[in-house]
Amino acid sequence: MASPKPRGNSETREKSASNEGFSTGTLSTLARGLRVLEYVVKSSRLVRLRDVAEEFQMDRSAALRFLRTLEAEGFISRNESFKVYSIGPKLLALPRLAPVVEQMIEQVRPALIELAHSSGQWSHLAILHGIQAILVEVVKSPAKVAVKQAVGDLEPLYSSAVGKAIYANLPERERREMGQKLKFERHTERTLRNLAALDKEAKAIRDSGVSFDRGEGNEQVTCIACPILDQHGYPRASIGISLVAAHLKGAVDQQYEAIARVVEAARNIEKALFGSDSVR
Repeated sequence: MASPKPRGNSETREKSASNEGFSTGTLSTLARGLRVLEYVVKSSRLVRLRDVAEEFQMDRSAALRFLRTLEAEGFISRNESFKVYSIGPKLLALPRLAPVVEQMIEQVRPALIELAHSSGQWSHLAILHGIQAILVEVVKSPAKVAVKQAVGDLEPLYSSAVGKAIYANLPERERREMGQKLKFERHTERTLRNLAALDKEAKAIRDSGVSFDRGEGNEQVTCIACPILDQHGYPRASIGISLVAAHLKGAVDQQYEAIARVVEAARNIEKALFGSDSVR
């Protein structure tokens, strides 16, 4: 009797052979992808395509497919200039991702406290969360009248200062993909109406390093924010302060002393997080 032929085509058999070592009943491709993700997250340095190919003994085309999939899902980010990979916004946005977010909060908190006291306004730290920004830390000011916020507050990328600061500094491809997902809801007469208006303002934010909410989410509230950029210019977070519009003398973008304090706080945070490797 002739011996039975192996089931599946040659490509299937090759894939099966290449996946030896994974326990029965698991999805081997998923398992390898998770191991690649773990490698990127735990690496003490930024990861290159070559690093992944060598670590997992796979050809570069296979390694690239894993990395592109993880990047497309937001789990890792790719720096176009340096061709390296690091932790992506989806992981950074997880509520209890210790030590990534919590460690960042611990390092950022002193600057937030100083900003709240020097400006007399509540200060806050935001990170990207899907197609919104989410506040992950809030510090109260000693002022009796201030805009109150809370950890967990969601801020639109098109109408909040912290959201626009992050959006404006995303890599072009990621920013373009993000922009297509945004739904521009009109909160006030000042709310940006469409992607063209947001991208125009985003360029101004990149040029100045500062973003504003000019009563776009609430007519009575204005905000000043700055992005927190890593050593490759990726917006890991943003910080800001909110001000009661009726208490201002002039427009929010003319509050030069408050703007300077937010900018200084952002620079101090970048130095604390990224040291001399900060992009600024």
